Amino acid sequence: MPLKKLPKRLVRKAPPTRKSDILTIEISGTDVRDYNNAVAEKKAAEELMKELAPLLKEEALVEILPRNCADPASPISSVVLVDDRGESVRVSFTSKYNNTDPLVVEETFAAIEKTHPSIDINDYVVETLSAKFDSKVFLDTNGNFSKQIYERFRNAIETVANELKVENPLSTEKVVIPKPDFHQRRWKDFTATQQVPLTTALPNTVTLTPIIADKKKSS
Repeated sequence: MPLKKLPKRLVRKAPPTRKSDILTIEISGTDVRDYNNAVAEKKAAEELMKELAPLLKEEALVEILPRNCADPASPISSVVLVDDRGESVRVSFTSKYNNTDPLVVEETFAAIEKTHPSIDINDYVVETLSAKFDSKVFLDTNGNFSKQIYERFRNAIETVANELKVENPLSTEKVVIPKPDFHQRRWKDFTATQQVPLTTALPNTVTLTPIIADKKKSS
């Protein structure tokens, strides 16, 4: 499918009277309406999915959990749910677990241990740390990448890794990010033609938020 072009006819309307005013532009076609409708439909679909997902999961687990407890040597991980119209969905109960709040886990096991004293929480879970690393620390005060700072962190982590005989957990890849004042300088330092390749090379976030009147209020 060829790239869809913007309408050629652009009509400037209601030019701003103050710097804070937003210029209104009329374009041909129904692209704005179609986009707003699509966003509304997506939002409705996401809300419905959020509502139905727990119900479907519950329907599946009602079968999976007792079956696996009855036959722990041959557990099942997936079931297929079929509704009255023959529509199907597969629900999988995988072995991949997310990080959990230690307090919630402790309370859960404490309740279990009251009736099953032989259960020990430490046999099933372990408390660990989920590491986060802010790569902005590699930038100097001017927003430039500092090889010196990076090397000091890398060497320090590598030293510890060698002492513990484990792999260095710090892995990096080369990336390019704009300096803090780039967005302000780009408009005066580059021509309109140059902005196109700049935007491709340094993509920025562009959001589209539909403005849709409340039908209940307008009716």
